[in-house]
Amino acid sequence: MKTQLGWRAVRSRTRALDASRQIHSYAELQKKLHEDLLAQHPEWIGPDGNCPKCEEYDRRLAETISMFQGGHAHA
Repeated sequence: MKTQLGWRAVRSRTRALDASRQIHSYAELQKKLHEDLLAQHPEWIGPDGNCPKCEEYDRRLAETISMFQGGHAHA
């Protein structure tokens, strides 16, 4: 039940986004995903304000993006 409510909220929020908030660059995508992770998982934020789990997601996303930059994928 909790999962269904969570997905409804995500779908509702996604529908509410208008064209002016579209992502236009990898940097914007990374920032948006980081902010969303922090908002969706406040329990991941340590007492010092750092979020090691979010940083790991950021690192993995950056690696994935780098594979596709320049118009080709690395093997």
